[in-house]
Amino acid sequence: MAARAIAALCSGNGAKHITSSRAYLMSHCFSRLDRDTSLKNCWNEVHGALLALQMLLRSMPCPLDGVLDNPQISKISYFASWTSAHCICPPSIAAVAIEILSEVHERCAASRENISLKSVARTAFNCTEFFVGRSSINMIGQGYLSSVSAKALIQSLHDDALDPAGSDESRRTSLDAISSICKSESFDAAWAGIKALKKRLSFSIDGVLNKDTYSKRDRAHILREMCFVLYDVLKCEYAKDPHPPNLRRLSRCILELVKACKILHGDTIFTKACLKSNWDMFVGLQKLGGSKNITGRTTKIYDEENAGNGLSGNALELMSFCLGALYEVDGLNENMISELSQFRHALLESTDPLSPLEVRHSAAMSIGFVGILTWEMHEGELTHELHKKVEIIKLDLYITAIKLLQDNDVDVRFASMKSLMLSSKSNTMHPSVPSLVLESIFNEMNTSFNVELLTIRLLQLIAGASLSLEATISAVKEELAHTNGKDKSNLNLGVKRKIFEYEDPNPFEEDLVILQLAVATLTHSGKVISCTESSHILRRGAKMLDDLKDYMTNKFIQDPVHDIFRHSAVFAAAFGLALSSACIIYLGGHDKQNDVVQKSKQVLDLIEKNTSQVNSLFLDVLRALSNAEQGRKETQVEVLQCCFLLKASRLLVCTRT
Repeated sequence: MAARAIAALCSGNGAKHITSSRAYLMSHCFSRLDRDTSLKNCWNEVHGALLALQMLLRSMPCPLDGVLDNPQISKISYFASWTSAHCICPPSIAAVAIEILSEVHERCAASRENISLKSVARTAFNCTEFFVGRSSINMIGQGYLSSVSAKALIQSLHDDALDPAGSDESRRTSLDAISSICKSESFDAAWAGIKALKKRLSFSIDGVLNKDTYSKRDRAHILREMCFVLYDVLKCEYAKDPHPPNLRRLSRCILELVKACKILHGDTIFTKACLKSNWDMFVGLQKLGGSKNITGRTTKIYDEENAGNGLSGNALELMSFCLGALYEVDGLNENMISELSQFRHALLESTDPLSPLEVRHSAAMSIGFVGILTWEMHEGELTHELHKKVEIIKLDLYITAIKLLQDNDVDVRFASMKSLMLSSKSNTMHPSVPSLVLESIFNEMNTSFNVELLTIRLLQLIAGASLSLEATISAVKEELAHTNGKDKSNLNLGVKRKIFEYEDPNPFEEDLVILQLAVATLTHSGKVISCTESSHILRRGAKMLDDLKDYMTNKFIQDPVHDIFRHSAVFAAAFGLALSSACIIYLGGHDKQNDVVQKSKQVLDLIEKNTSQVNSLFLDVLRALSNAEQGRKETQVEVLQCCFLLKASRLLVCTRT
């Protein structure tokens, strides 16, 4: 407190004889460092003088050139080295002295040659390491000194380890020192060292990438060596009592280095044996990050414990790099099926809208890193059963990437577009317009996947969009019943809806776009449908039409306010269900038990008889459904015309008609 007060009361850079000037106050502080430091009763005075110096230097404008002369730097260095490794003074004094030297080294370019920061920090760090685990010695402030000395040492070693102009021996020495700090038995030292490394690494990698005077192979070799060191540290950290923040920082550093190496050289930096032996660690990191039990939750309530964090996202990216490297080394084989299934499961857990942004972004990036969308599967490479499994996994990842194109965050959308464009054969993509990318991707799906598997997967996608439609219609009908011929001031009375609804986790998403794209893709495919999913959709379509018929025959007021299909919670799912039913009938779906065509005609007759003001878009899809026939050309045109959100489908209809 006194040190901060001195800095606040300082009048600035005045003459040395002015008692409130910075020069006078600093000289007064240095005079306290001249006292006989072997007397223990003066340590408080020395500590206070160093704190005052630190605050006075921090209050100075940059730079600090010429502020400290060599004798003054020597005095500070003496305490920074923990009194030249004699460990006479309390650790807190050495910690403050190291902080002063670090700040002067950072802000004073002219004095850097005179500041042996690396030497004094190494001396202090080695001393603290000596005392770690010795229960008979308990010094207050030792942990703080460990963290300060580790941070300063990492900062001074970091540039040497990634300097293309340095010698191999110098880089190797620096890397060994970095490894020893990050593996330290002192938690404070390891935590501070890893944190300092993570903070500086991105800038250093950019510096290596921009040094074009050196060959790409040499620069990739330097980054690869650093990656191996951090990879070894990650394994050690994971093997002992794991600390998720440390694991998160280390895994992110490794990912940055791996990406940089691929930019420079293009090859994987890990061997096949290394990748296989550490796959379980990547899976463990993903689970340790907390990303579990996200998909399939019945309530959209944010659950921090199960939503995942940066560590689970990093682990997902590591898994994707691992699978991509295994494919490059060994090609596609049956030994990879288990890892691919684990990766798919982890990815689906990470794409829930309630997951944190960094997790969803990692999921979008991982789809591109793994490269599975571009993998070529040749006849005889796998058995028919395994080939089908890989095709299903590939299709699931493809659909997941498509859904992420409608994520609420622009970075996630861009990452997903980047991943999908790797597998695209189109040269007319618009990477800044998600809806156009969606249409381009869906247009390519019929030629990229097995038609039968694609049909089933798209029908599952359509069916999932209408799961809660029946309950939603029931709730809306009950709410609108309160104004059926009564005082309209009772509009919001007696409803079961919560006063404060849960916020939409992804307001950017438009379900109807995906539904219309799926329907348009199925319609263009011409694949005859006969599967369980189509029966489920037709059954729900029949139930929806029964609800609408019942609603209209029970003397409800027929106006736009009471049109349940104008309700935002109903329209998208109901429209998609009617449209997909028409598509299924066109493609030969069974309609014996659920005669949706006849029921749609009955509903249209009621609307015409009662002159009801029904949503015009919903009327169009009802007409298409009432006229639907298998293989009928007009049915195909009407279904595609109902895809009003898709520019490409409309153009296709116009050119054909």
